[in-house]
Amino acid sequence: EGGCLGLSPAEASGVTGSVHLVVIPYQSDFLVADDAMSARSELGGEINLIINSVPEHQVESVESGVVAYLREKGLSVMGILPRLPLLASVSVDQIRRKLGGQTLCCEDKGGDLVEHLMIGAMAADSALMFFRRRPNKAVITGGDRPDIQLAALETATRCLILTGGLQPSPVILARAKEKGVPVILTHYDTMGAVERIGGYFGRSGFHQAGKLELMKQLVEERLDLSIIDGTRQEG
Repeated sequence: EGGCLGLSPAEASGVTGSVHLVVIPYQSDFLVADDAMSARSELGGEINLIINSVPEHQVESVESGVVAYLREKGLSVMGILPRLPLLASVSVDQIRRKLGGQTLCCEDKGGDLVEHLMIGAMAADSALMFFRRRPNKAVITGGDRPDIQLAALETATRCLILTGGLQPSPVILARAKEKGVPVILTHYDTMGAVERIGGYFGRSGFHQAGKLELMKQLVEERLDLSIIDGTRQEG
């Protein structure tokens, strides 16, 4: 953090006179409160907090619990940002590039965002019910499993990833084109593909228009920016 150069956050802010903006990823109420108090102790002076990545169903309880507690302690809390699958999503093209894969159809869908990753390694009779559990997903399965591939294409699938370098049957490609689902072919095996892209979700940046628009909306609706831009009206 620059401490060895004499430019730790506390030292740098002292030189520049900058505002302390602290973003704390949510793990639990206790850890958020503890991190906030530690940040104030380390940085000194006033800090402005954003609590990030709070599960949607916990936003209200975090607001009435930990946020109220921190404000009682004199900390400035700008707001809470919820954890939304879309913000952690990756595009079909990003997945293809990460796998060094080839898109076999529906290349125009490369910008579509994938929110979930599912592995098709089950028996065919349970595949359809399994895939219906998640919308906007990528399904990874072996290139030799047309039964699983067809089941994935009958649900809300954003892309189908076929492993092992095995070309799909014409029936699969025809159905994928009909449904508008890109098919990506990769030479990784199934577990290799999962390891390659599984940790990519949540770390792919905000280059996509859908993410940027949602983030802009969240900032406008959920953060009190007047706390740091000097426009807040007292009373």
